[in-house]
Amino acid sequence: MEFEIKNYDQTLRFEGDLLGHATTHEPGRSRWHEVSIYKTSLGEYVVHKVGRSIVPGEIDRNTAFVSETADGAIDCLYTRNRGGVKFLTFAAEEAYDAAAKTDEALRKAYLTRNLTPPRTA
Repeated sequence: MEFEIKNYDQTLRFEGDLLGHATTHEPGRSRWHEVSIYKTSLGEYVVHKVGRSIVPGEIDRNTAFVSETADGAIDCLYTRNRGGVKFLTFAAEEAYDAAAKTDEALRKAYLTRNLTPPRTA
């Protein structure tokens, strides 16, 4: 399938599959967050995060991350709070849960996190 997503003002086009998507949208809310995880036909992962708004004068805020590895895609799902603490938003966790059902590499990358770089001899 062909996709076209935004990354700030840039447009990213690629062929691949949507592995997972989640939203925090609820009726009556004027702002919400969406996360989508794709795998391109070349095997790269694309994580797309959107802060949506229907408030007059506000615009959607799009960011996209491209990773050659499942580990990199998992890292892209995390957000940092103002204190620098990394965490998964509800939407990121739900998108991951959907993606992990069809992508074994992504599932393994999430279940086994390398917190330090590998040692070289």
